[in-house]
Amino acid sequence: MTIAIRSIMTLATAAVLAGALPRPGHGQAPPSGGPLPSTTLVCANFRKDPDGSWVVVDDKPFMIGGTLITIGNGTIVRPNSVQLEGQDFYTLLEATCGAGAPPRR
Repeated sequence: MTIAIRSIMTLATAAVLAGALPRPGHGQAPPSGGPLPSTTLVCANFRKDPDGSWVVVDDKPFMIGGTLITIGNGTIVRPNSVQLEGQDFYTLLEATCGAGAPPRR
């Protein structure tokens, strides 16, 4: 199942999407690892917890590709829990803000 988001995403929408998406091991493989879309997300708006999950600490809107996204404070992002612009949002956070991410200007 592919979900294309074309408008502002709210916490309620994120919760619905997270529950509606297939999980690996439940009949479908995770999305392919294509090139990551451009993003304006600010790493300071997310916190990485010791269990590896990311938590939204500031719900300021950001762009992924050409889509404006808002995810509510306290939302927990785990691998394959939220798909945005055809990508796993956790993978985008890891690539943009994780330990191996390039320095941000």
